[in-house]
Amino acid sequence: MNRVKRKLYRDATSKRVRSEKNTAVEYLSNELFLEIFDYLDAYHIWKAFTNLNKRFQDLLSSSSLRLKVIMKSNDQSPGCDDQVNCIVQHKHQLASLSLYDSTFIDQFFQTITCGSFFQRLESVVLENLKPRDLLPILLKLIRVPRLSLLMLTVCNGNAIPDFSNAYRLILGLPMIQYIKLRYLGPTPLLLLRNISDQYSTLKRLNLDHTCQSADLVYLLSYTPCLSHLRCRTLKPSQQMNEKLAVSVPYLTYLFLEECDLHFYELEIFIKKLASQLRTFRILRLKDTTYLDHERWERLITTHMPYLSHLRLGIHQLMVDSLEITPYHHRIQRFTSQFWAEHRWIFDIRVVTYNSSQVIISYLIESDKTQRKSTPDRSDLSTTLFLLEQSRSTDYHAGLIDKLAVLFTLVQIQRLALQYRTTFAGILLDFLRHLPNLKTLQIRSLSLDEPRYLNDEEKEIYRSISTNNQIKTLYIKEVTELAQIQFLIDLCSSLRYLSIDNLSNLSMKSVLELILFKNYERASHLRGLVINIREPCQRTLMEAQNTVHSDERCNKYSISLYAGKYIHIQKRN
Repeated sequence: MNRVKRKLYRDATSKRVRSEKNTAVEYLSNELFLEIFDYLDAYHIWKAFTNLNKRFQDLLSSSSLRLKVIMKSNDQSPGCDDQVNCIVQHKHQLASLSLYDSTFIDQFFQTITCGSFFQRLESVVLENLKPRDLLPILLKLIRVPRLSLLMLTVCNGNAIPDFSNAYRLILGLPMIQYIKLRYLGPTPLLLLRNISDQYSTLKRLNLDHTCQSADLVYLLSYTPCLSHLRCRTLKPSQQMNEKLAVSVPYLTYLFLEECDLHFYELEIFIKKLASQLRTFRILRLKDTTYLDHERWERLITTHMPYLSHLRLGIHQLMVDSLEITPYHHRIQRFTSQFWAEHRWIFDIRVVTYNSSQVIISYLIESDKTQRKSTPDRSDLSTTLFLLEQSRSTDYHAGLIDKLAVLFTLVQIQRLALQYRTTFAGILLDFLRHLPNLKTLQIRSLSLDEPRYLNDEEKEIYRSISTNNQIKTLYIKEVTELAQIQFLIDLCSSLRYLSIDNLSNLSMKSVLELILFKNYERASHLRGLVINIREPCQRTLMEAQNTVHSDERCNKYSISLYAGKYIHIQKRN
């Protein structure tokens, strides 16, 4: 019997030992180590595993190992000489090279000759590159046979750089797929006529610098495989060759951060290359002639028939007063059937920088995330009016009066006040000018700063509370119950209420105020959402117990979704 027990004990011990051995790091497969190495810098791999044992020495020499080099300028970085030495020893395994300091860049390219030794190098990222070093480095990189991604950031020098030869060399890379050239200085020289006698394999091009339209068109004439194009700023050219044929049949994505072209110049540009576009975005247009909806409809219908994702930002500076052009009188047409069928929405955003500078942005963009949480989102033509705080200025006197003429030209049904705090009197002033408002979004409400409501404002409050059409209300933060009461009294037809932050208010007190004290006043309420910030079963139970403590609230169901939102809904 004892012999059997001893044998069973030995077997169990042996299995436990084997199990413990199998969980040691040495038992991980080579494939898993290669996967782990893919997340590490080559120098750290080299320092940690060189001469450790024969297995790792063989692994470091394996043709399956693809090394990445990242050299940044900080106190924790190892010496540049050591890193360059590491690259020299493993240059045949190098797949990615990222240098973020001009000192590293200088030493690396002075030490190493790029060519057949870098057979596997596919990605190069160089930042803080001196303008004078751009061409010498590209002359070395063109001998790298498999280079497919190239990202260059050139420092702002004293003179305007000439990027003509740089793009000639880049387009000559035999397997290039993605290029990003970033330069923060003035418009560089780009003389790109007859830059090459062969076409490039380039598919994605990011011109993160200012570029003239004619130069860009010449550049695109050598990139027939291009699918994605980004440009930071597109400037007008003195002369555009309208007869120049440009064939970019795979171009589906066009993004311009800023476009300084006149509308007719942009039309010429678009007609040359936009026949297959699916996505078209321009963040900043500074000419109000772009508010011509009919011209856009013709351009899109005729020359961008496959367009599905659109974003246009037409900016207007308001100094003393808002200049109204004939195009402003037709901006309501951006909510017509053509735009609604494409699910493109017209928004207006007003950004106050100081008392004398206000930027008004007219935005046409694809319907996406901003309306996912809105229950009344069936009407895609509804106009959204956004007020966005900037710097330290929340509001300046006379802003609403200056915008009043705009309110008569477009029907505003959604208002988002994104000031840090909105004084109740300012809110009433907006609502007085927006009788068709259905959705209100407010970040925070002040009832007593900078003052209490005067008698005239109290009379406006009573009048608006019986006549407004607001059915949906979003509040970013409430700090006192009186703020909620003020808004409930104001929005007598409220159907949906969302509160993102209760601050120090208890869930119980908020629910009692909304559902019990205002049972009659909030009789139209169908949905209430409160963000509890962190998942908490105790808070959910508190909400359930509070609601179910009153028989009048038996029709309300309570649930928790996305882990932090308490959703109280009235059943039919």
